[in-house]
Amino acid sequence: MNKFLYLSVTERKQSKGSTVFGALGKILYRDRGFATPKPVTAEYYFTNPKTLCLRTEYNGSVFEEELKLIGTNYRTRQSIISRAGEQLMIGQYLEKRIQ
Repeated sequence: MNKFLYLSVTERKQSKGSTVFGALGKILYRDRGFATPKPVTAEYYFTNPKTLCLRTEYNGSVFEEELKLIGTNYRTRQSIISRAGEQLMIGQYLEKRIQ
């Protein structure tokens, strides 16, 4: 299991947690979504061996993410959350692997 620590540069509480997931074909199955504790599915693809792209839709929102491995201990993550074609949140994160 890979674990990454999400550090906040603001005074907001750091995110912690885990997700159980599996893939079949081009669908990624997760035990919870970004904004829901319920199971969700996402379409996924790789733009190259180190970059994973996800598109998840539920509750009228679209969550698009790009995760890119940087060496063995870091990854970047970009997230765009949209509703009705309008971007509501765009986030960029640098995450460090924890042992």
